[in-house]
Amino acid sequence: MYLFSIVFLLLHFISALSPDPRLWGVDSWSYMPGFFSYLFLLAGLLPLIPKINDIISPNFDKISDAIVKIPLLLLTLFLGVLLYVFSEEAFLSGDGLLRIRNMTAGTYIIAAEPLETFLHQLIYDIVNSIFSVSAETVYRFISIITGMLTFYLSAGYIKELFSDQKHRNFMAMMMLTSGAVMLFFGYIETYTINIGVLIIYFLSTSNMLVNRKFSYIRDCIINSVQSSFK
Repeated sequence: MYLFSIVFLLLHFISALSPDPRLWGVDSWSYMPGFFSYLFLLAGLLPLIPKINDIISPNFDKISDAIVKIPLLLLTLFLGVLLYVFSEEAFLSGDGLLRIRNMTAGTYIIAAEPLETFLHQLIYDIVNSIFSVSAETVYRFISIITGMLTFYLSAGYIKELFSDQKHRNFMAMMMLTSGAVMLFFGYIETYTINIGVLIIYFLSTSNMLVNRKFSYIRDCIINSVQSSFK
């Protein structure tokens, strides 16, 4: 497991320093500001050293205990600032440039993501008629706001799922370090909303199974929305 973790981290780090098509799937760090790759590598490798882990673990618990005392709304707003400050700059990653052109041209429907395209275009037309903003700006803010909402709702579900704070921390770290988080850094794509709803759907259904508090109406609504954004 230690060897796998080290190889996994190094592959991400190498792809960030020298992007290569053969490393597709472990190249999420290359789309973030450069210093993040060094930060993530250190954050991943240091806990693998037993003596350092013995020092980090108690302090991590203290920090997490202090963080959970901060109002969730305030944490969400702070997250929004971070997502904006460190927002994605690679417009050519994925179909970013194509999405900007389609939105500027007034494209309401595409076959791949019809509902998401329609919603993004509708928001752009409304906002642009008032503030005269670019398609890029609209995509960025939809991405960031989706990330904030996903974080806010996920925190609530994680709290219901786990009674132990260590388990909550572990689940939160799994989500915050996943590749999907990249989509909330002002990423220019149509499926950012879909990913956010998918995460909430996973946590919502898991919560119902674990706590045996079934809500078919809520589950059906979330599932229908998520399916519509595919």
